[in-house]
Amino acid sequence: VLKLKDAGRVSAITCKAIISVIADLRENQIISTTDIQKTLDCKETKALRIVNIMKSEGMIHAVYGKGKGRYILTCKE
Repeated sequence: VLKLKDAGRVSAITCKAIISVIADLRENQIISTTDIQKTLDCKETKALRIVNIMKSEGMIHAVYGKGKGRYILTCKE
């Protein structure tokens, strides 16, 4: 995550948000956009932006069979 910030691909605020989401994922294993909104105390727009960044960087992937819009951590960072 810090590599993304250092490369200028995400802001420090976004980096901090992603780190918070990863911590939540490590605890809960599966997370939704709603869970991200609660973790970050943000609106759906920001939660979806975080999800899209994390998906594009290969940090999370969709989980099927657990409901729509569920994600699981795929990295060890």
